[in-house]
Amino acid sequence: MQLEINPSPGNRQELSRTEEDLKKYRYMEEEFWRQKSGMRWFKDGDRNTKFFHNYVKGRRKKLFISEITTAQGDNVTGNENIGAEAVSFFEDQFKETNTNDDDSMLDLIPRIITPLQNEEMGILPNKDEVKEVVFALNGDSTSGPDGFSGEFFQSCWEIVGEDITEMVRAFFCGHQLPRFITHTNVVLLPKKEKTRNFSDLRPVSLSTFVNKVISRLLHQRITKLLPSLISRNQSGFVKGRSITENVLLAQEIIRDINIRKNFQNVVVKLDMAKAYDRVSWFYLTKVLRRFGFSELIIDMVWRLVSNNWYSILVNGQPYGFFHSSRGLKQGDPLSPTLFIIAAEVLARGLNKLHEDKEFKGYGMPKWSPPINHLSYADDTILFCSGEKRSIKKMMGILKDYEKISGQMINLNKSFFYLHDNTPLVVAMRLRRITGIRQGNFPFIYLGCPVFYGRKKNVYYEELLMKIQKRILSWQNKWLSYGGKVILITSILQSMPLFLLSAMNPTKRIMNQLHQMFASFFWSKAGGTRGKHWVSWEELCYPKEEGGVGVRSLYDVSKALYSKLWWNFRTSTSLWSTYMWTKYCKKQHPVLATSRGASHAWKKMVEVREEVEHNIWWQLKSGEMSFWFDNWTKQGALYFIEDHGGGEEEIEVKRFITNGEWDIQKLGQIVSEEMILYITECITPRLTEEGDKAWWMGSTSGEFTIKSAFDMLRCRREKEEWRANMWGKQIPFKLSFLLWRIWKGRIATEENLKRMGVTIASRCYCCEEFEEETIEHLFLTAPIAQKLWKQFASCASIQQHGCLKQMITGWWEANTPIKLKFIFQAIPSIILWELWKRRNARRHGLDINFYKLKSQCVNTIIQLINMKYSWIKVPKNWGEMVKILKEYKPRLHYCAVSWRKPHNGTIKCNTDGASRGNPGESAYAFCLRNDKGDIVYAEAGQLGNRTNMEAEILAVFKALRHCKRYNFSNYILETDSLSITNIIRGNWKVPWQQAEEILEIIELISSTQAKIQHVFREANKLADKLANEAFEQTNAIQIHVFQQLSVECRGIVNMDKAEIPSLRIKTRKITVQATHQGREQRD
Repeated sequence: MQLEINPSPGNRQELSRTEEDLKKYRYMEEEFWRQKSGMRWFKDGDRNTKFFHNYVKGRRKKLFISEITTAQGDNVTGNENIGAEAVSFFEDQFKETNTNDDDSMLDLIPRIITPLQNEEMGILPNKDEVKEVVFALNGDSTSGPDGFSGEFFQSCWEIVGEDITEMVRAFFCGHQLPRFITHTNVVLLPKKEKTRNFSDLRPVSLSTFVNKVISRLLHQRITKLLPSLISRNQSGFVKGRSITENVLLAQEIIRDINIRKNFQNVVVKLDMAKAYDRVSWFYLTKVLRRFGFSELIIDMVWRLVSNNWYSILVNGQPYGFFHSSRGLKQGDPLSPTLFIIAAEVLARGLNKLHEDKEFKGYGMPKWSPPINHLSYADDTILFCSGEKRSIKKMMGILKDYEKISGQMINLNKSFFYLHDNTPLVVAMRLRRITGIRQGNFPFIYLGCPVFYGRKKNVYYEELLMKIQKRILSWQNKWLSYGGKVILITSILQSMPLFLLSAMNPTKRIMNQLHQMFASFFWSKAGGTRGKHWVSWEELCYPKEEGGVGVRSLYDVSKALYSKLWWNFRTSTSLWSTYMWTKYCKKQHPVLATSRGASHAWKKMVEVREEVEHNIWWQLKSGEMSFWFDNWTKQGALYFIEDHGGGEEEIEVKRFITNGEWDIQKLGQIVSEEMILYITECITPRLTEEGDKAWWMGSTSGEFTIKSAFDMLRCRREKEEWRANMWGKQIPFKLSFLLWRIWKGRIATEENLKRMGVTIASRCYCCEEFEEETIEHLFLTAPIAQKLWKQFASCASIQQHGCLKQMITGWWEANTPIKLKFIFQAIPSIILWELWKRRNARRHGLDINFYKLKSQCVNTIIQLINMKYSWIKVPKNWGEMVKILKEYKPRLHYCAVSWRKPHNGTIKCNTDGASRGNPGESAYAFCLRNDKGDIVYAEAGQLGNRTNMEAEILAVFKALRHCKRYNFSNYILETDSLSITNIIRGNWKVPWQQAEEILEIIELISSTQAKIQHVFREANKLADKLANEAFEQTNAIQIHVFQQLSVECRGIVNMDKAEIPSLRIKTRKITVQATHQGREQRD
């Protein structure tokens, strides 16, 4: 601009200089992003990260609709025309039709919701509750019409939090949401590969995030009540109920389809046409009112479902803006909850049929609970007799439900199923009465094949095809072995998980799955077959046991069925009740046999012994089995003690009298050693609460698939040195190459010759005509020797022995902790670069020594930047070692001191310690008054325990002492944040200390005691006493100041004077890459 006004030489020079600066800064920016991209790939390219999965997926193709067929049979093309047709179709679909005003069917719904529950649901939410909901929603989900995703609200919460909270509170106060909040885009997702009309597309709502927040908040309040509202036949979206159990129960029932005379059991699979889109709002409010929901809650639901304005997205463009008069938004957090509440009328209507003497149900084993239907949301299966009156009565319930709710059965997609030997007349009768066609077994229910009779491999072909199709979609991607491991563990092995948990595929199918995984893992670029250098079984071990961390599906299947056994033993679901009455009616589950049983029960029995041994039943009501339940933590007494061959069911509470163990009764049936254990280790305290099951395989006491897998899988001996091979910072591909070299499973010419490949003896890594062996290629070749020596000389590493000794020499080097991870990675880096050079030379390329060394150094720099991003690393290896050795974090100090309690208050400090964790342990607690004087102190040994156990027992003993001497107003301080959170209820209770924690909570609640966390520097006296207890045989009891050791007296005096101790923290500092090693604050 200045040049145009004044074209002087000075301005021309200024312009030239500015353009040069612009080029320079553009180049710097380009280089920055190039390096950042490389760093991101180095860090996340082989890991299970969002970055990696985005790379594998590539850019998703848009859901493009090029042509659509209208209801009149006309083919429509062009976005505008398709958009107009879409608006017309869905506006009609979301329009209310006349429903029956006869509400007699609603009489089946009892009034369940109490005034107190209504009051709790209607409480105005505070900012913390709204924030919890905002951050619970997926921030990456697609935004609504306003364009604001959840990530925006989460990252800008401090700015928008008050406004969002006020909007939510205004809605709870009765205000209507504006249209820009309730406006919703509808994206059309294809139900199948080729879509011809709008019925082949599923409308999914993309609501605004604020609308989702309100829906989620109301959903969280209503969903707590669902277990008491919804029948056990419905397993969808109710906490504690499982889709897997739904499939398992359907399979168990259908397995007995031949139990009736003349094979007249009938199975009907219903398909509800556009189930969510057809829900009548007026019907929904009637159901809510019948259940007892207040008008306040019903009004909020009405304002959410009725105030919706839609636009249809066609090829990314919105069309139309119309208001609906029925239906629930698919994709809205509240919709599934409202749907199953509305569908409860049908469930109760069907269950009511069991009270009709003329209705003949599905033939089931004796004592089984009556079941005539199972549902998961809108997926429903009916079970009935083929008798004419029974079918008519069931169809009558369905017709009445259609009239009152607005739902409609899709007769074209619904089917009934019969045993192959059922008379033809029964099938014809069913077709005439129901209008539904007959289908053939197996049929797919909730993604699983359901059948009767023997398992057949063909039932699982669809799963194999899906996995093969997914593998083929990755063939055009350049994937490292690390990337393939991520895809196998996170995607391929997860695809059959649901099927494995609900069904038990044949061994042939399991082997085929393993073969597909192995072929993908070893395949070359483009999907061509590669040499399987290591067997799949060898790969299926943890890294510390010699594998690469993938899992065997056989072990996964065991873990999944162990979860089924846990659920069967600890829950009262409809499935567990059915299985109990079918297989365990006359005997305890630990003795039940699997002869003639279903595939699921046989598999559960296989894992029964291991799972039962890890279920601990905590004594509460005492109704558990004395012989068969593991209530002693030692296992079921039936298998430990001499029971004289008797299998009588005896409850534990029979051996407790007046809060004490009845020694005489125990002595009649168990040994003296067991009596001693029971009386010393188990508190005979009975409560009204039912006996609680704890899973001993996890710290929390809750069952997890991970802990069960670790318990049941095939094992090898762990070797600590393997951790060096798989360092956290080292990319998988480097570690995997080292792993293969260590095993000798790599394509050197020596190995190829052993496999029968005819090849000339020549080493590509050097000019000499030597045979290419692992030792020569990676160690004794001149360039390999030079490279190892270059790095070893600056690190004072001795070069001697074979390749494995060279590698372990780096791992075991006596080096500062700051350099340990680098020394751990250097063997992998050197081997990787030597292998790359060898492959390049085989294809006519060459990499000289200096470039080879530079590539190694660059990789080391990336590793250092990942761990110490604030350190500026030089490119010289020697300087790099020197700077990291000299690097010292800047220390930050803060003052921490013990504080005297308020007047008339006692302060109790506790501490527990373990040398080994678990190992020799000790506890200590000390009581001081408001002047800081010692009131009492105690310390002692606890035996072999963990730190957590020692800390809990220290608190436990301190509280018991306070109760014994009637201290009620006191403060309890511990330096264990974990214990504080557990006692306050913020963390889950570890099962090992469940009884102590329960008594601790009772002791605190019965007094005015307060528990608080302090730093260790403010807990010095208890800490010192606990350490002194290790040196004493007997317990330490302190009543007066003079009984304390010299060190403890000094601590007491310092605490009385409130002299602070210094707590040290570290600060990150930037280290300049200069010869002087100057430091600069970052």
